[in-house]
Amino acid sequence: MDKLKVFISDDSATIRKRLVTMVLDLPGMDVVGQAENATGSLAAIRQTRPDVLILDIRMPGGNGIEVLREVKKLDPAPKVIMFTNYAHAQYRKKCEEAGADFFLDKSTEFDKLPQALEQVRQGLRADAGAGGQSQSHDAPVDSTLAGRTSQGSLSNVKGESHDRPRRREGSSRGRREESQEEQGKEGQRREKERKEKR
Repeated sequence: MDKLKVFISDDSATIRKRLVTMVLDLPGMDVVGQAENATGSLAAIRQTRPDVLILDIRMPGGNGIEVLREVKKLDPAPKVIMFTNYAHAQYRKKCEEAGADFFLDKSTEFDKLPQALEQVRQGLRADAGAGGQSQSHDAPVDSTLAGRTSQGSLSNVKGESHDRPRRREGSSRGRREESQEEQGKEGQRREKERKEKR
């Protein structure tokens, strides 16, 4: 099998650069393109026909979920790894319904991306070895890591289905503290406005 063709779609140039470096350091993989917005992503994906797409949710000119829906209409459709800072349950559900194969949180699961890419590569290699008979390009890949389970739901790296992103202990506490701080500031602002109106 040729190298796994990877396309990166993210509005952050820093993230794209980091992803390109990571993918090129992995054996048997190549970056065939990248884009910073939804419109550019769709056009380039149709042209480059990648095996796998690393896709952010929030982008200029549309969003990653719209891109996901469109690329899953291609034949063959690429595997899609949603890679986002917006790893909320409602986004996970929308992505799953739209056909995402993986859903990873940039802030806590960056290190899981190579495993997801390798899982796709192994799945496509098995498909090619069976003369294309074992699974279609759009079928779920092995569930032992971060892909869809045999039931078709998104799962984490242990193969367990989950509705919300996994968090490191410190990060959820930090976010909770930030939220409390924001609520405190909001309360102070309201109190100040109330005093000014008197």
